[in-house]
Amino acid sequence: MSDTIEQFQIQVTARALVTSGEDLLLVSNDGRIWYTPGGRLQPGESLHDCIRREVHEETGLHVTAGELVHVFEYWEEKHHRHKVECYFQAHLESGAVDQDWADLDGPVEHMRFFTPQQMQAEERIYPQFLKKGQWRTGKDIYMGFER
Repeated sequence: MSDTIEQFQIQVTARALVTSGEDLLLVSNDGRIWYTPGGRLQPGESLHDCIRREVHEETGLHVTAGELVHVFEYWEEKHHRHKVECYFQAHLESGAVDQDWADLDGPVEHMRFFTPQQMQAEERIYPQFLKKGQWRTGKDIYMGFER
């Protein structure tokens, strides 16, 4: 094996699409870049368990993971990582957005529900398929590897 292959990692994350009506919950470290709650899969953990754990850690909300609606796969050159992000519908079981919540295991400092119009207006929502609403259609679950 080459040194490049030996040094790279494969990282799987589970991400939650928590909705309230048409609005989508997004989180942010700095209030400038927004993304869905979720995180890295731990050994022996199911994707659904990962979503429950990560959403609670980041937001204090309790959710149930539902249907897989999108897989986003890309190469993170800077860190030599092949990342696979699995996006699931998530249903809010209990809790409410509380700006005083402190992320239990990470950098999330902001959370809020975005309307579809606010998502269109916001420049820094990642990945871009969220802004396009593709996750709502149930089509194009996997759109290939992005470099």
